Amino acid sequence: MKIKQLSANGYELSNIFDDAFLTELVEFVDNFIPANIRPSSDTPDMHAPPRSAVREVFHIDQISLKNKLVQELSKHSELGKLIPLSKIQAIEAWRDYPMYYNYKHYDDPVVGNVMIIYLDGQDTKNMGTEYTEQDQEYFVNYKKNNGIILFNSVEILHGMVGYVADVPYRKTLYFNWLTHD
Repeated sequence: MKIKQLSANGYELSNIFDDAFLTELVEFVDNFIPANIRPSSDTPDMHAPPRSAVREVFHIDQISLKNKLVQELSKHSELGKLIPLSKIQAIEAWRDYPMYYNYKHYDDPVVGNVMIIYLDGQDTKNMGTEYTEQDQEYFVNYKKNNGIILFNSVEILHGMVGYVADVPYRKTLYFNWLTHD
C-alpha cells in the first residue's frame, strides 16, 4: 500500500488489498442484499437525478467479515499509524448506480473521520472524491483498489466530483471512526 498525504487532513491510498482479497470483496459487493437504499443528492446546479440513481448500502456488522477487513488493513503498519483500526465504528459496502451523485457536504458529528476504498474503477475523476481544505481543492480519482482518508470530515467540505457513469454501478467500501489519536 502507498499512502500519499495531500493536505493536513487528507490522504490518497493506492494498492490497498492483495488481488485475492480484492476479488473476494468485489464478489461480496456484487451480491449483497441492501439494508438501506439512499437517493442521489439533488442540488440547484444539477438536474434532478432519476429515481434509479441510488446508493444501495450494506452495513458490515458481521464480526467475521468486519474482523477480516480490519485484519487485512492491519497488514499495512503505515496505515495503522494514521488510523486506530480498533476504533472503526462503522463499515459499509456501497453500490452507486448510474447518475448517482453525492454533492459536497460536511459529515454529521457522529462520523468524525472517513476512509473510502474504491473496489473498481478506471482512474476516472467524475466518480472520485473531492474536498476543500484551506481554500484549496483536492481530488482522488475513482480507481480500482485506491481510496481516500479524510480526517475531520465534519469540518471539511467533501463529496463526489461528478456522478456515476459508464459502469453498471460504482463499488465502494466506507469506514468511519471518531478519533485518530
